[in-house]
Amino acid sequence: MIKRLTGSVTFTTPPITLAVDIQPQNGITAVVGPNGSGKSFAAVELTRYLLFGKAALRGAASDYKTLEARGTFTIRGQDYEIYRGKSEWIAVAGADEVALAVGAKAVTEKVVELMGYGLAVFDIANASVQKKADSFGKMAPVERKRLIDRVVGMTSLEDIEKSCRDEAKMFKREAEALEKVLPQLVPPSKPIVQFSDVIAKELEHAEQYASLSARKRPVQRVEAPSGTLPSPEAVKALEAHQMEAEQRKRQRLQLQSVMNQARIYAPGYTDEQLDAAEERDKIRIELINRGPRPQLSAQTSEWLWAAHALRDAWQPSPETICPNCDHRWHETGTQPPAPNWSKEALRADDAARAAWAAPEPVKPEGPDLTAKQIKDHRASNDADARHDAAWAEHEAIVLLEDKSAELEDLRALQVEWATYSALLRASEQAEAENAAIDEQLEKLGTPPEVTRQELVNAQEAERQWVAYDQSVIRRAELSDQIAEKLRLAEEFRKGGLALSDARTTMKAYLAPAISRAASALITDMTHGKLSSIVVDEDMEITVNGQRIETLSGGGETVANIALRIALGQVLVVDTFPVFIGDEMDADADDERREAVIESLVSLKEHLAQIIVVTHRGIEVADHVIDMKDTE
Repeated sequence: MIKRLTGSVTFTTPPITLAVDIQPQNGITAVVGPNGSGKSFAAVELTRYLLFGKAALRGAASDYKTLEARGTFTIRGQDYEIYRGKSEWIAVAGADEVALAVGAKAVTEKVVELMGYGLAVFDIANASVQKKADSFGKMAPVERKRLIDRVVGMTSLEDIEKSCRDEAKMFKREAEALEKVLPQLVPPSKPIVQFSDVIAKELEHAEQYASLSARKRPVQRVEAPSGTLPSPEAVKALEAHQMEAEQRKRQRLQLQSVMNQARIYAPGYTDEQLDAAEERDKIRIELINRGPRPQLSAQTSEWLWAAHALRDAWQPSPETICPNCDHRWHETGTQPPAPNWSKEALRADDAARAAWAAPEPVKPEGPDLTAKQIKDHRASNDADARHDAAWAEHEAIVLLEDKSAELEDLRALQVEWATYSALLRASEQAEAENAAIDEQLEKLGTPPEVTRQELVNAQEAERQWVAYDQSVIRRAELSDQIAEKLRLAEEFRKGGLALSDARTTMKAYLAPAISRAASALITDMTHGKLSSIVVDEDMEITVNGQRIETLSGGGETVANIALRIALGQVLVVDTFPVFIGDEMDADADDERREAVIESLVSLKEHLAQIIVVTHRGIEVADHVIDMKDTE
C-alpha cells in the first residue's frame, strides 16, 4: 500500500514547479485536477520513481535535476520509508531510519528484493500507464511468455537446469582426467636391511675416529748446537763496535768525495780582488744603462726651445693695402725660421742630460772580470777551502778493525739455538697432543667397519619406499576425489532433471492459475456478461472463446484490467495489493468508460488500494485528492 507521497521538482522547459504531499486511503482514491496540475506526477511518477529509481521517470533524467521525493509504502505487511534525491536510502519506517540500503542502485535492488519483481512487472500488475491499459493484451504471446518467465524465474530455472547439466559433465570429465593420472603401485625390489640413520651414526663414528687419528703428529728427535750460546751482551758489544767501524769508514769516504771535487781555476784572485772586480762590473753596467751622452749644453737647449716657442707664438697681422699702388703687406713681417734642432731631438738630448746629471762613479782598483768569471773564481776559491777542511777532518778520523765475520758467526749461532728451542718446544707439544688424542680415541672406541656407499644404498632404498607409500596415499586421495566428483556429477544430473520437472510442473500450473483468477475477476466486473478468460501455455488469450484483440472496446478494457489483477494475484501474491490507473478513461467512448468504472468498483473486493488519476472525476470514488488544494 501507499501511505504517503511527498516530492517536488522544477522543470525549465516549460518553466513549472510541482510540489506534492498526498496520503492515499484504502478503497478507491481519485486524484483529480486540471491538466498541468501534476496529477500523474503525484500518483504515478513519484510512486514508480521512489520504488525503481530514475529508470521509471517519463522524461530524460537531465530534466529532473531538482527532483526530491519521499514515500511510505507497505510491502508484504511491513512499512518502509524511501527517500530519493541528493542521497538515497530505504529504511524500515519508525526504526529511526536505520538504512537497509544506501545509494540509488542499492535502494532499487533492495526494493526488487522485497517485492520480488521489478518495474516491468509493476507496470503490468500494479499500474496502468496513461493510454496503455490494454498493453498486456496487445503484447504478442511470445512477449507475454518472456515477461512472465522472467517474473516467476522460469528463465532462471532454465539457466540453473543448464548449469546443473554443465556441472555434471564437468565433474564427470574431471573424474575421468583423474583416473588417467592414478599412480601405478609397484613395490620396490630391495627391502630395507638397515635404516640409514643407524648407518649414518656408525659412519659418523668412523669418520670422527679417522679425523682424530689424522690429527696425530710425528715427533722428531732434536739435538743441541755444538757451540755455546753467546750472551746478548757480547753480541750487542760486537754490534756496537762494527757499527762504529762502518760509520767511520763511511765518513772518510764522504770526505774523500769532497776532496775529489775539481777546481775551475787555479788560485789567482783573493776575495778582496773579486769584490773590487764585482764593483767595477756594476759601475760599467750602470754607465751603459745611462745611454748616450748629451750633445748640447743646458743653455743652448734653452735657446733652442725659446726659438721654437717664438716661432709657435708668431701670428700674422691684418693685410695692409697701399691706397696709391695697391701694394699688399703685413706690418708684423714674416714668421721666424725653424731652429736646426727639432723638438723631438731636443727632448731626447734633455733626457740624456738628466741621465748624466749625476756624477760618474769612480771605479776601484782591481781586475776587469765579467759576472760569470767572478762567480767561477769564487766557486774555485770555495772548493779550495772545502778541500782543505775535508783533508783535516779526514786525517782526524781513525779507522777501527772490521769484525763483521766474527759478528756473523755469533748471529748464526744465535739462530741455531733459537731454532733448536722452537723445535724442542714443538716436539714436546706434539707429544702432549698425541697423548690427549690417544686418550680420546680410547674413549671413542674402535668403530665398526662401514662405508659411505652403504649409507647411499640405504638412503636410496628408503627413498623408494617413501615414494611408494606416498603413491599409495596419493592413489587413495585421488580415488576419493574421483568418487566425490562422480557423486557430484550424479547429484547435479539429478538436480537438472528435478529442475526440468519443476519447470514442466510450473508451466502446467501457471496458465490455469492465471485463467481461473482472471475469469473470477471478469465475472464480477461484468456481472456475468463475460465469465471466462483462458490463457494457454503459449500465452494465447481468449475471452468467452473469443481472442482478446477481437473484443469490443469496453470488453477489451475490462478483460485487460482483469488480466492485470490476475497476474498480480498469481505472480506477486499479496506483496503490494495496489492498482494505479493513470487516465484510463482518457479518449474513451462511453461504453469503455463505463466498463472501466464498473471494473474499478468490482476490484475493491480484491485489492486494498485503488488510485485513479482522471481529469473527469469518478462518481464511485471513496476519496478524492484535488491537486488544486495541494498548490
